[in-house]
Amino acid sequence: MNAVLVNTLGTTWLVVPEIFAFTNPDSLPARRSRGQWPRSSLPPVEAIWVVTTQDRRTQESLGMLRQWAKEAGVPLKAWWVEGIDDVDSEENNRYLADLIYRVVLCARQAFREVYLSLAGGRKTMSAELQQAGYVFGMDALLHVLDMLHSAPPEIRKQHQELTPEIIARELPSVVADYVEPVVLSRRVAPLAVMEAAPSINSEQFPLPPEGAVTGSDRLYCEVQRALQNSSQAYAHLVADVVHTPQVGSFRAVYVFSPRLIRTLQHLRIGADPEGRQKDRQWLRMLPKAELHCHLGGLLSPKEMVEVAGSCRSQIESYRNKIEQYRDALDELRKAVENADTNRLNQFLGENTDRWKRLRKRWPGVPEPFGVAGFLLVFEQAEELLDELIYGPFRDSSRFRGVGFATYESLGDLQGSGLLQCEETLRAALRILRNHCREDNIRYLELRCSPWNYTRGSMSEDEVIEVLLDESSRFTADGVRPVDLRLIFIASRHRRMEKVKEHIRLVRKWLGRDSFRQRFVGFDLAGDERALPPSRLRDEFLPLMENVVRITVHAGEGVSVKNVWEAVYHLCADRVGHGLSLAEDCELMSKLRDRAVAIELCPSSNDQIVGYGRDCPMQRDGQRPYPLRLYMESGIRTTINTDNPGISRTSLSDEFLRAADITPGGLTRWEVLHLIRNGFRAAFCSYDDRQRLIRQAESELVPILNAQHSPVP
Repeated sequence: MNAVLVNTLGTTWLVVPEIFAFTNPDSLPARRSRGQWPRSSLPPVEAIWVVTTQDRRTQESLGMLRQWAKEAGVPLKAWWVEGIDDVDSEENNRYLADLIYRVVLCARQAFREVYLSLAGGRKTMSAELQQAGYVFGMDALLHVLDMLHSAPPEIRKQHQELTPEIIARELPSVVADYVEPVVLSRRVAPLAVMEAAPSINSEQFPLPPEGAVTGSDRLYCEVQRALQNSSQAYAHLVADVVHTPQVGSFRAVYVFSPRLIRTLQHLRIGADPEGRQKDRQWLRMLPKAELHCHLGGLLSPKEMVEVAGSCRSQIESYRNKIEQYRDALDELRKAVENADTNRLNQFLGENTDRWKRLRKRWPGVPEPFGVAGFLLVFEQAEELLDELIYGPFRDSSRFRGVGFATYESLGDLQGSGLLQCEETLRAALRILRNHCREDNIRYLELRCSPWNYTRGSMSEDEVIEVLLDESSRFTADGVRPVDLRLIFIASRHRRMEKVKEHIRLVRKWLGRDSFRQRFVGFDLAGDERALPPSRLRDEFLPLMENVVRITVHAGEGVSVKNVWEAVYHLCADRVGHGLSLAEDCELMSKLRDRAVAIELCPSSNDQIVGYGRDCPMQRDGQRPYPLRLYMESGIRTTINTDNPGISRTSLSDEFLRAADITPGGLTRWEVLHLIRNGFRAAFCSYDDRQRLIRQAESELVPILNAQHSPVP
């Protein structure tokens, strides 16, 4: 059978029909004279089980309840301990608790769903029923808020005169107006008592069909012993886990049974090719934080075409005005329709800057309409665009170790090439919001350089206004709100004046509340070979004076010295990539002690530098991917996407890629540790970080309870 309602019963039999009307509104409708009766989302109850005492008044109440159940057509069973009229001694309490445990235990094994109601019986009986639910598990814990004491005397009189025959047809307004059923808990998994004492089952502790049972406390004592043994085993497990804090997890996870914790510690993501999609689905469900994501690299080729479509009217306007532009787009469209890649490549040329040349290809066509017009000819042919951009790198096995310059050039058609007007910038941010919703990203720090988007119609201030406005829409998303924050970037391979311009822009806006609510940090990015961090200390001092948090791209493809300079010259709170940190154990310990976080981006790390699967040593003597080393060293390590469009990835896929290139792979327990690190290393305030972690925990607990079965 599907669902049973288990109650303790005192002298007020009406509480059971009240709960039943809540769980079964179609069988027993409630008629209110004002407002709406709350409607439950629980599957309807098919049977009612009752535990009560043997005194005269409760037996009379049980008689009324039986009569109602017969009239309403609801199967009902009741049990009581023979000879116990009241809970007036410790022995009687143990006997009643024993009976309550038996009823809940048998209900759990006889029904798919078990709902417990605390609305009736003595307080000690309700307390034991709740305890039984937490020991053996339950699907809902219900209660009834009673406001009858505030009703007029005539209403209380009518209430006393109600009969089972009346209640069997509907719950009248004299009841429905003055009670409010509520769900106190949902989906509580059994405690470790079930594995600590496998002999606790309905066969060992059976129930008679119904009626009086002989007093016994055998099950009660077994449960108490099992709880004590389970508590000791759990304490040993927690001590073991807590003493290895480098792979700690969310605090709420430690309340799980040892079996579930061991399951999380054993299951490895991506290890089974056939189960990879299931792992991906599990990862997508988990609430996550993303700390290293560039606005300029978030679009796939298909999404670039979608963004280009946001300025369709402007493209058409320039087509009508500029013949050269119109003829070129028409010729390109014919080549696309014929899938003529030779003609397309001939048009683009072989120059490494061929995508950038589109930006000013046609005199009189301002940015971004040259690039947008080109992209729009691939509408309905996005696969061809993908082939043009990625070529041999569409094969992921060849998209490895390509170097920084080649990797960066794959993004030349998006970012500052496309987002030079308000329409395209907003369209890209809408796509990012969808990415977050699909991947359950709850906190995101987006990196961008406002000055880079001012070659078209926007000023740097207008770019910031758009970013702030769209950020508020992320938070207001009714489906899955995202706390979006902004990190501004200075690129070390640009002119020094550009670095200074971005720093001045931050200082200009810091006095505005709307900006301070969203802006959380500053990043030094770009090709590390162009300029070491130490050369920028004077430029970064104004940021430090304004207590701006700093992250620095360092140690991605160059010496560990850049990581040292990022931390000791620029006071970096986080280091982007930091792959070469593995070369210096002493510096690793310093970063651990100072809680400097590392932002690993597995796909881009592999695509730029190149890492293998489970190899003790890479080609050319390079170390293996350092994720495991960092975790075992206590470094606060996070997983991020970098450029999800360029890298053809998502945050969930990054955890799978991390497992692929990390010696030994990753367990689900380690994934939770890395996700928690993402929230802990966020640049938002301490209070916001704690709020985000609590919210993540509230989502994680039911997901993990529902998803995991014991290790075979």
